[in-house]
Amino acid sequence: MKQLELEQFLKYTSLSGLEVSPNKNKMSFVNTSLRLKQNDYNHELFISNGTKHRKVLNLKQDARYYWENNTEILYFSEKTKIDKKLKEQRNTIVYRFNTETKKSQLAFTLPLPITSMKVLSRTAILVCASLSEAEHVYFGASHLRKEFIDKDTANKNYEVIETVPFQSNGSGFTRNRASQAFVYVDEKFTPLGTPDEDLGGFVLSEDKSKLYYTVSKALDVPNFNSDVRVMDMDTLEYKDLSTDSELSISKLIILGNDVYFLGSDRKSFGINQNPDFYSLKSKKVTKVLDFGLSAGNSVGSDVRFGSSSMNGTHEGIYYFVGTNKVNTVVYAFDGKNLTEYRRFESSVDGYAFFNDAFYTIEVKDTHIHELYKDGEAVSTFNRSALLDFYVAEPIHHAYKNDGVSLDGWVLLPNKYDETKSYPSILVIHGGPKTIYANAFYHEMQVWANEGYVVYFTNPRGGDAHDDGFADIRGKYGSIDYDDLMAFTDLVEKEYSLDKDRMGVTGGSYGGFMTNWIVSHTDRFKAAATQRSISNWISFYGTSDIGVYFGPDQTGADPLNDIEKSWDQSPLKYADNIKTPLLFIHSDADYRCPIEQAMQLYTRVKMNGLDTRFVWFKGENHDLSRSGKPQARVRRLKEITEWMNNHLK
Repeated sequence: MKQLELEQFLKYTSLSGLEVSPNKNKMSFVNTSLRLKQNDYNHELFISNGTKHRKVLNLKQDARYYWENNTEILYFSEKTKIDKKLKEQRNTIVYRFNTETKKSQLAFTLPLPITSMKVLSRTAILVCASLSEAEHVYFGASHLRKEFIDKDTANKNYEVIETVPFQSNGSGFTRNRASQAFVYVDEKFTPLGTPDEDLGGFVLSEDKSKLYYTVSKALDVPNFNSDVRVMDMDTLEYKDLSTDSELSISKLIILGNDVYFLGSDRKSFGINQNPDFYSLKSKKVTKVLDFGLSAGNSVGSDVRFGSSSMNGTHEGIYYFVGTNKVNTVVYAFDGKNLTEYRRFESSVDGYAFFNDAFYTIEVKDTHIHELYKDGEAVSTFNRSALLDFYVAEPIHHAYKNDGVSLDGWVLLPNKYDETKSYPSILVIHGGPKTIYANAFYHEMQVWANEGYVVYFTNPRGGDAHDDGFADIRGKYGSIDYDDLMAFTDLVEKEYSLDKDRMGVTGGSYGGFMTNWIVSHTDRFKAAATQRSISNWISFYGTSDIGVYFGPDQTGADPLNDIEKSWDQSPLKYADNIKTPLLFIHSDADYRCPIEQAMQLYTRVKMNGLDTRFVWFKGENHDLSRSGKPQARVRRLKEITEWMNNHLK
């Protein structure tokens, strides 16, 4: 078997955008590849009959597409100089592709930059955009529109900030914008709300007569409460179905004429509280079913790009993807009862009902994205990418710590020999409300191929179980740290680990825990902290989630209870760090801002620690998963070489 090389991930492709045509006789999806030289991602549209898949259109750098009717697809492109000029003037150019003639033509141009669309009927399209109140001038007279754009462009050297948060990871400055939506018919835009409202969660009734969606006041500070609104598709008039809700709505569910939703009051377990099922009738909200588990796919991986629909109604039943223990689960809800439709030992990244079968996009333990029909692979996009390479089979360990059932996995080097002694790397997931499962991780496979015993686990705080398991508010660095050390003890006991060659790494929450671990124990001889948190006090005012996530998770206001915030900050214990420490951080990371790395790096460097800070320019919090290919290569090289230099 050949050694899996660090740059092999450049040959992987990722599937997303799984859809079924309106007449349900075709299935479609996007296949995304990485291009190192161009330093970007390329997206190709495929049409499938369920067994054969043919490439029909190169979407280039924009993976968005929408079925307009049974034969035509809308997508975004700038094919001409005029198109490019229009885009520079903040228009969106939409093309129409005919799946039978294989030809494209200009469909229409929208006078604003949009985030997404949804075809509602033969004549109506839902257009979504992030707009400030001032940017509604895009719909006005052309000279007023031009004056606004010219003035805004002239003022590009500064930002006026009037909201919190003022930046958003992956998007930049928020600029007083709200999530707006319009129905586009005959070149006219009908708003679904007012400029000071955030709109989302759009669900079209099965008979296409009504459009349901959530609405919340776009305050200048975070607002988690949502209400429900409906628009009549004949009159294009809307009305509120609920007002003054104290619930956060994650998913709207429309079954016939009945309105349900998955929502949380956040009262018992804070912002990460799992949702329950509610009904909405005559403006009265009633809980109909306790759920209290994850209602999304929380399984981590570094070989996926893009997304697919993970919920929707099929033949009167609402289906959605959730996470439970070490599995991805597809649930079915009929308005009264909830059942498990399918349970997977993999990461389900999209699904579709097609030709009386259930199709899924999955990442498995030793397999990258493929399309599956009722559990059997029906594509081979990534078969050759791993052919003849060593891929370690994850070894699952069920164990207990403090009486709590936990799960962990071990990847062994090729030709592992228990009579020899091996270096090792503990890898910690982000979140913390995510999980590891039987899903391929390229970086871990690279390290196993480098000769490391690689191990990872789901400590308390993650999404593997119920709210109680996930609740570590005010306990960061305590029970979660104990769980990680307990699994390290187990691996050290059962495998041939060299105690003097143990490494640790993680990103986001995993970066926080890496900082915490090396400031509380010297058992690890090398560490790489990525996009981490080191100081909860400064995190409060610099992160795009800081004002609510920080106080919620630490159980402390950083000013009114500064000691409690400081006690949970790794920076407080920086003088204890003796482990050689690599910092990986990006300067466009607004989730865990780069100042978090700057503070800890500065202190340990002044203390004379063996340390290195790799500062990625223009990348954000998602560098390891969707950053530019050249930056992703460099990041993985830095971590791998750091471990090799200190542990081999």
